[in-house]
Amino acid sequence: MRRHCCEPLRKIIGKYIKEARINKSLSGEQLGMLLNVSQQQISRYENAETSINIETLYVILQKLDKDWGDFYCHVIREYENKKM
Repeated sequence: MRRHCCEPLRKIIGKYIKEARINKSLSGEQLGMLLNVSQQQISRYENAETSINIETLYVILQKLDKDWGDFYCHVIREYENKKM
């Protein structure tokens, strides 16, 4: 039950990461190398198959030249719009 509750938010976060990665002209493999994880793990984050802990999200945002303000505004705005 809990997983179902958070699934839409994970999808929005994954979409945000994927769009930021593409806008920075990075492949999943390149981002994985920057984070010291596999391309498959990046794919799992982007496709909402795996939750991201706060520390990992912080590093991802740094590598993608994003900040918490941008992340929060984008993700929460989209999440709130989907709830309506």
